[in-house]
Amino acid sequence: MTQIVGKAFEERPEYWEGRYAEIIRTIKNFDVLQITFDPEVLKDMSDEEKEKHIEALAYRICLHEWEQNAD
Repeated sequence: MTQIVGKAFEERPEYWEGRYAEIIRTIKNFDVLQITFDPEVLKDMSDEEKEKHIEALAYRICLHEWEQNAD
């Protein structure tokens, strides 16, 4: 007989709800900053170029969030 074991995330809904909210916030920041994430552009990049591109996007989003929350 096969035993079915639940995945760990099923036992931590509060973590996944928070993670979902973070992802939504990031996507909304893409919109506010008018950033596009075009897979057609990424497929032509080397792994190193992709990494630098993603790091640059993350930096812009962090800077935007920091500016929005700065007092």
